[in-house]
Amino acid sequence: MAYLQFIIGNYRSLSYGFMLSLFSTFGQTAFIAVYGGQILVLYNMTPGEYGLLYMLATLSSAALMIQVGKLVDDLPRVLFTGAVLVGMAVACLAMYAQAYIQSMLFLYLTLLLLRLFGQGLMSHASMTAMARDFNRNRGKALSIAAMGHAPGEAFFPLIAVGLMAWIGWRESWLAYALVCLFVVLPLSSWLATKPRQPRSGAEPQPSDAERLAESQGWTRTQVIRDSGFYLLLPVVFAAPCLGTGLFFHQVVLVNEKGWELSAFASGFTTFAIATTTFGLIGGRLIDGRNARWLLNFSLWPMALGFLLVSLSGNPWIVHALMLLVGITVGFNHTIGTALWAELYGLAHLGSIRALTSSFMVFSTALGPAMMGLLLDQGISMDRVMLLSAVWVAVTAACIPLILASIQRKRPDLAAISSR
Repeated sequence: MAYLQFIIGNYRSLSYGFMLSLFSTFGQTAFIAVYGGQILVLYNMTPGEYGLLYMLATLSSAALMIQVGKLVDDLPRVLFTGAVLVGMAVACLAMYAQAYIQSMLFLYLTLLLLRLFGQGLMSHASMTAMARDFNRNRGKALSIAAMGHAPGEAFFPLIAVGLMAWIGWRESWLAYALVCLFVVLPLSSWLATKPRQPRSGAEPQPSDAERLAESQGWTRTQVIRDSGFYLLLPVVFAAPCLGTGLFFHQVVLVNEKGWELSAFASGFTTFAIATTTFGLIGGRLIDGRNARWLLNFSLWPMALGFLLVSLSGNPWIVHALMLLVGITVGFNHTIGTALWAELYGLAHLGSIRALTSSFMVFSTALGPAMMGLLLDQGISMDRVMLLSAVWVAVTAACIPLILASIQRKRPDLAAISSR
């Protein structure tokens, strides 16, 4: 009931965040991977060559995010949103144009644009808006906006397969471009034009201490000089790094275990349910406590999931894996932006989030590459999963020490979200 009242009281702002998260799927790895077979045939590439090109495009988008993402601090929301969606439409049109321009350079640029505007800037705009529009209910707002990822992950690949069979794979990208231009762009622009005006009582007013602490935000230069920032990076990006690596190499895992690929694919429904459910739970916990408190517990489910799949050959373990990984990912959807807002304020949040988003995108390129190198050395996927479990567990065990160190240097944090 509390969530329903909150949504009704703030439907415009929340719809904006949800919609951008949903349609950012066009630039996500799981969606682009559906077209991998067609691209390999078109360019006569090996999977390794395509993986390398994809990694380079992802890393390039991460580098661009640092500069382009900070524009969310300088431009009106409606203008930034429009520019991002036009860019997303151009990226989709570039994929359609593969029928007429067959060049490795052009494919690289197309993938770069998809990753930059989809995974990068659309998600960035969504999460930054939620962090700015809400204070006491920031966790709930972030979790509701992040819920857009779940239906995108669950249904967009199925829609892509259907469109490929109906109109062809290139033509499906033309359809996505038209959706971005004539559906998502006008609707999201309308949602972005009117400032957020919550109904009376929809959100408690922040205390004077919270308002002062968050309005006096750090600049990105100050953040870069903060040692605590670098201590937190491995913690925040362990999940996207290793989770993407697992999904990218799912076929290797399935083949080693002797499972059917459909058995692993069925786990994505469990994953979507878990990310949605625990994203909402995480939002409530952040509002009741703070993002730093939830961070202490967020990685342990993923560590357990990796451990279980490394030890069991039962295909039903896929659902336990996806449930546990989904819990961590659901928590992470809400923790990240809330954490940076708590630590560094709102004044320059867009610029800071552009920096952290670039690191996140980099981590999603690093995970598949690292796992691929281990697999090329003859290390089994079971062993890779066991090593990943150890990595995540050690990182999780260090979180209380890292937060204690930051707290000692930052007594002002007691004023932020200490509810």
